[in-house]
Amino acid sequence: MADAAWGKSECKLRQVNRMRTNSQNDMTDARQWMKDIWPAAIAQALGAIPGPKVEVDCLPIEGALPAGSAEDLWWQAEFSMTGGASLCIGASAKTAEQIGRSALMAANVSEASAEEAKSAYREIVGQSLSAIAQGLSRGLNSDVACINGRECQQPMEFSFVVAIKPTIGLEECGPIRLAVSREFDSLFSSKVKNELRQAQPNTMDLLFDVELPVSVSFGRTQLPLKDVIKLTTGSIVELNRSIMEPVEVIVNNCVIARGEVVVIEGNYGVRIQQIISRQERLRTLH
Repeated sequence: MADAAWGKSECKLRQVNRMRTNSQNDMTDARQWMKDIWPAAIAQALGAIPGPKVEVDCLPIEGALPAGSAEDLWWQAEFSMTGGASLCIGASAKTAEQIGRSALMAANVSEASAEEAKSAYREIVGQSLSAIAQGLSRGLNSDVACINGRECQQPMEFSFVVAIKPTIGLEECGPIRLAVSREFDSLFSSKVKNELRQAQPNTMDLLFDVELPVSVSFGRTQLPLKDVIKLTTGSIVELNRSIMEPVEVIVNNCVIARGEVVVIEGNYGVRIQQIISRQERLRTLH
């Protein structure tokens, strides 16, 4: 049994084969790679649910999908820079709603509609696909992103299926199946992998020389127009930040860090004390 913790919850992976530390770089066997990374990816997404203990059982590889229902929820996503490789994730409507409600209840949302619960489930699925894209980026040595996420019907053609069965708290959920496309499976041939590395430039390399405006904010205030007109040389404007509070570092109109003002060889500078989270950056856009 391999144990891992994400967020505030305890999350356990129970797999027939233990997850190898180098599995995300060892792209020689598509089935083993996916059997390693898919349970870990969904466990990471489920583990973000605060509170209940989450366990994930990895089931044997399947070559066919069981007969489904029209109400089953299937989500398909492609991966950039992979020649159209895609994955489809499916679960029964009951399982999707069950997982979604568990996530909402952990977020103190006790009353939610079935559609809201399914939306929360889709968010968890999307996070797991993003984790798989990160694994592909490392394995292919190229920046891969999860793109074109959309609802779909149960796939008719695929290479193989990896299924997991989560348990949240004391509540056992139905299986979630991931159908791997033939294009995705072909990424694991040495020839295709080498062609991808040679054909696709590193996207980040194209951005490293881009210049962005950087400014430092000591504080803000609002003044009536009549007071602004009265401002003269020597006027003092009181800001909303005390001298002991950190200043904000703003890059491209977005606050990315906070720090203290320092003087270096006669020039002002800022010593970074805090890098703010992505969520907070969105709230501080100017």
